[in-house]
Amino acid sequence: MKFRFTHGWLVATALLAGLANTACGSSSSDSTDAAAPLSVVSVRVLRAEGGRVDWSPPTISPGWIAYDVAGPDGCFDVRVVRPDSSVDLCLTCDHVSLGLPAGNKSNPVFHPSGEWLVIQVEIPSHPGQQCDKASRPGAGYFNELWALKLSTTGVESATQILAVGPGPGDLGTLHPHFSHDGGELGWSHIVKGPTVGNPSLAYGEYVLRSAPFSTPAGVPTLGVATTYAPGLPSFREMHAFSQDGTRILYSGNPRTGQDVLGIDILELERSTNTIAREVTHSDKVWDEHAQYVPGSDLILFTSNEGYPFSSVDTLRADYYVAGTDGSRYKLTHFDDPTWGLRPSGFPDVVFMADGAFSPDGQSYVAYAIPSGNDRSGPVIVLELTRP
Repeated sequence: MKFRFTHGWLVATALLAGLANTACGSSSSDSTDAAAPLSVVSVRVLRAEGGRVDWSPPTISPGWIAYDVAGPDGCFDVRVVRPDSSVDLCLTCDHVSLGLPAGNKSNPVFHPSGEWLVIQVEIPSHPGQQCDKASRPGAGYFNELWALKLSTTGVESATQILAVGPGPGDLGTLHPHFSHDGGELGWSHIVKGPTVGNPSLAYGEYVLRSAPFSTPAGVPTLGVATTYAPGLPSFREMHAFSQDGTRILYSGNPRTGQDVLGIDILELERSTNTIAREVTHSDKVWDEHAQYVPGSDLILFTSNEGYPFSSVDTLRADYYVAGTDGSRYKLTHFDDPTWGLRPSGFPDVVFMADGAFSPDGQSYVAYAIPSGNDRSGPVIVLELTRP
């Protein structure tokens, strides 16, 4: 989730809000669950508290799920847990020995080789307070990128691969993701702080960037970055590379009059730096956290479509799936207390957020934000089936 700032880039209050579904809702037609090419079989709670997640590639067996979680001091660390919950380890708690600064460590993403884990790391000194709302994982202000060298026992080393200001045009990073072949790393880069009075830039201006990723002599390195910023200046959150690397899936608000509460799921055509496809199209529905469904042309994403909004304590959203033919259907019903797959004791009001598929595409690990609390919520695993 993101945050609203009252002036400059100093944080004020968390904005965890959606808008009611209106006549301006999605232009796509809804399908019924009976016609769904993807269905949920079961839901289990992996961890009672956690945040942004990623699933290790098949090169790691029996596999890990990386996630960030806030500690008692409010600062985030990165941990890994076995998919069966049998082992849980903290990778960044001993930040001193790794040469990592204190503060937030978050938003983990595995390299396809399984040798590296890239994370966001808060810089040691910046406007505001350490581990404040601006520098949290979902906002990315004053966060740079580091690569952790993984071993069978934990982390061998940590290397800074992208430094940020703070300064004009270089305010932070958000949601790094690797291309499928591991040759590139993409992320959102914050180039301008929030603009007071402009709902389109309430979080600031974010652009998309990608750069070659290599490890000469075993040292992780980023090459020269390419910037993508289609449409008007806006918020843009990196979600995924297409299988062939020609497109980037992201969320943003690129249209005139579209504020940040109405972000859509979009596909960027990298060769032309243009929006090739609007997966969703609405100025009044919050769509985010999109992923390509492995082995298909489907896209899974979060949407608050159909849910009324009256306060931050009633913000809610579920997962939807969209097809290339414009169809879309609701995959989960976590905010329906009668849904038979809803885990016992699950929060009454949740916004289903960041997620990642297992290597075989049969499971999806996800983070649920309860009742407007962006710091931590249940980390769950959805077991999926296809007809």
